[in-house]
Order: sequence, then C-alpha cells, then structure tokens
Amino acid sequence: YAVNTVKFVSLMALRNQGWGATRLDRFSEKFDEIFVDVNAGLLSFTDIMLTLKEEIGIEPSHFVVDKREKGM
Repeated sequence: YAVNTVKFVSLMALRNQGWGATRLDRFSEKFDEIFVDVNAGLLSFTDIMLTLKEEIGIEPSHFVVDKREKGM
C-alpha cells in the first residue's frame, strides 16, 4: 500500500507539472523497475541517494519530507 501511495503521489505531482499519459506511463514502468531492484536487494535507498547526489548534484536532505517544516 505504501509503495502505491508514493507512486500515485509522484504521478500526480508530475501530472501537475504538465506530464501527459505517455510520459506518466514511462515513469510508472521505470518506477516499478527500480522498486523491483530495491525489493530484490540489488539496489538500496542509499545507492539511490548517492547516485542522485553524485550525478545530478541533488542534496538528499533538501528533499526529505519534514512535517515540522511544512506546517503539517
């Protein structure tokens, strides 16, 4: 249930940015591939964070959901 919640929240955010059905479908397929690899132990959350940081320059701490900061 949690994975599907995260997936559909991601799809909604991308839709809100103008993504159409084709791009959302491709995203969904890639999301599933990555999740299967994580579930099989071939990829970890740390691997994902380090890859995004090293290859794209995304600082993982900037994307952590913190209820205190979001007024939740």
